[in-house]
Amino acid sequence: RKFAFHQHAPTLFQLSFKRNKEQSRQSVQQESSLQLPSIQYDFSAVQQWATIWRLSNFHFRGIVRNWMFVIIAILGLVAVFFSLVAVTNKGDMVLLPLTRVMIAIPTFFFSTIIMLLTFIYSGMLVHKDSNSNIHQLVNASATPNWVLLSAHFLAIIKMQIVLLLTMLLAGILLQIYNGYYHFEIELYLFHLFVPTLLTLLIWTMLSWSGCSILSVIGIDTRLVAFNATDVLEYTDLNGYGHQLNGFFLTKSYWLIFGSLLLVATYLLKKRLHVHSFKER
Repeated sequence: RKFAFHQHAPTLFQLSFKRNKEQSRQSVQQESSLQLPSIQYDFSAVQQWATIWRLSNFHFRGIVRNWMFVIIAILGLVAVFFSLVAVTNKGDMVLLPLTRVMIAIPTFFFSTIIMLLTFIYSGMLVHKDSNSNIHQLVNASATPNWVLLSAHFLAIIKMQIVLLLTMLLAGILLQIYNGYYHFEIELYLFHLFVPTLLTLLIWTMLSWSGCSILSVIGIDTRLVAFNATDVLEYTDLNGYGHQLNGFFLTKSYWLIFGSLLLVATYLLKKRLHVHSFKER
């Protein structure tokens, strides 16, 4: 009789399969005995605003650490510094480095720099998720559109505040350089963080406007010239005088218009894979 394997003899594969199956059964039993912590979802208004603040801090850090922001801000400050030095130290009529001079001369120029950075980084924040290839994760998250849009908006406002504070510090340092120590801090704070910041806030709501086209066909009024107001002038005798009433009235008009555009941006914000106007 020849030697032959028994047909019911277990093979090495069968022994390995039985051993793996037993180990899997034991691991399942161990996992079923574990007590996992309970998770509570919080979609309250307080949590949504906390999310806006944290996201805005994240976007703000990305903006101020960007090399383009640093270079443009430094070049703007250097240009403002030399223009103020030329006015207060050279020429036929030398001006004292008064606070009203420190804020009047560089406000227009440096505000243009801030608006340029506002337009650049507003567009970069809108496309940041797509450029980082995480837009699908963001679209699939439970975070609503108004939270994401508000975080972008707040990050830009923080950037503008930092630049205005830098402008304030540069004005004070230039006064010290000229030996002038009568700092009108309240005038610095009011002029930079009320009229100037309000103007920048409205520009943040809209990076371009078709309203200026109306002036080409003969309609030239402040009601269609987007965010157009007279430059505020401060004097030692009369302060701002009667200028503030008209200024704030005009800014309120454009603030309402910009808010409507911001709401339209929220309603038409692209989420998921939608392309047509009807789908949005």
